[in-house]
Amino acid sequence: MGAAAAASLQKHSAGTAALLSYSYVGRPLLVQLGVRYQSNEYANLGLTQTSDRQRLDLTASTAIAIGRLANFSFQFERAVSRDSGWFNRLTLQCNRTITRWAYAFATVNNTYWRDYPVEYSTFFGLSFSVAERTTAGASRTDHWGGQAGRGGTTQATASNPCRWVRVSDTE
Repeated sequence: MGAAAAASLQKHSAGTAALLSYSYVGRPLLVQLGVRYQSNEYANLGLTQTSDRQRLDLTASTAIAIGRLANFSFQFERAVSRDSGWFNRLTLQCNRTITRWAYAFATVNNTYWRDYPVEYSTFFGLSFSVAERTTAGASRTDHWGGQAGRGGTTQATASNPCRWVRVSDTE
């Protein structure tokens, strides 16, 4: 269980923010709930009083481990912004161990905005260890619908403690 509160004063206007969260971490189930609130006047170093902000954000997620090989998680988020309205987002994630040195991952999102078409996105790929302290990966992300239309990026990466390389192709 966690709770936090904050206050700000900028240009003679006071603002407030609060966070309340709960997490249950067990095996094989994890559950998280969270509520975050920011007043219209709340300001900090990255958020001025005139910036749009999520006034209210509700998040609920659950994850389950299937043995040692795979994890599945589901998240629902509802946010209400001061200027841009509300949105709902559903996310489904899966991670699967392939070998001791490799795993696969996939994420699917569905975002429904108040004034825009439904937006869908996917992210999937492989990550593996090619040598001690050296990793490589390949991933693909796509999105369609919503405000941005259709697009995607294919990416390959390799890294070790001394060097990081990324090759990317964006549509």
